[in-house]
Amino acid sequence: MSARGSFYLIPNSLGADSISDTIPPSLSNFLINTAVIFVEKEKLARRLLIQLGLKEKLDQFELISIKHGIDAEMRKAFQHCVESGKDVALISDAGCPAIADPGHELVSFAHKIGISVRPKTGPSSIILALMASGFNGQNFAFHGYLPKEVNKKIQHIRKLESLAIKEDQTQIFIETPFRNQYLFKDLLSTCQKNTNICLAVNLTFEDEWIKSTTVEQWRRNVPDIHKKQCIFLIYKP
Repeated sequence: MSARGSFYLIPNSLGADSISDTIPPSLSNFLINTAVIFVEKEKLARRLLIQLGLKEKLDQFELISIKHGIDAEMRKAFQHCVESGKDVALISDAGCPAIADPGHELVSFAHKIGISVRPKTGPSSIILALMASGFNGQNFAFHGYLPKEVNKKIQHIRKLESLAIKEDQTQIFIETPFRNQYLFKDLLSTCQKNTNICLAVNLTFEDEWIKSTTVEQWRRNVPDIHKKQCIFLIYKP
């Protein structure tokens, strides 16, 4: 019986045109024996493969989109591939796979059937933002997206601020770019004036900027973050 394949978790860039500063070129070595790659958007996965110098090998990869969830047929394809000795990969649309990103169900399935899971180095906007915030990096929580409905969102913001105070814990969350400005407005109107908020905007892009200051200071100078990639952090020591 041939050796079973491995499951490689392959990070993508955060959206910048160049990957030279964020994606190790050695990632291409882990894709040579790969037959099936699970992706969100095929276009973004192909772009990464081309940037890694694999343009001539694109036809060898079967790309399977997990954008709308993972079903029994996908698990079957995964298992057939690795049990026949071929490697399988998961490529994120941006950043690290399975973190604020689809794919964790496949990772769980790989463990269930005894397949080696091998995460590879690449950028994580969540960790980059935490690093640069100046907030507590030993006790933090990531909450993904906050509720869309305004009243529920306000309640959630108050809950996060309370956790930041009681637990000495950095609270991290995200929003879709076209709703960033509305979320920031709600943060400034809900949080206490001496609560700290960090905005980490367009990380790894040429126009990247990161700023941590109090709600009171933010209210005096509200930046335009509409349609920009942004990580939000709350902290109140």
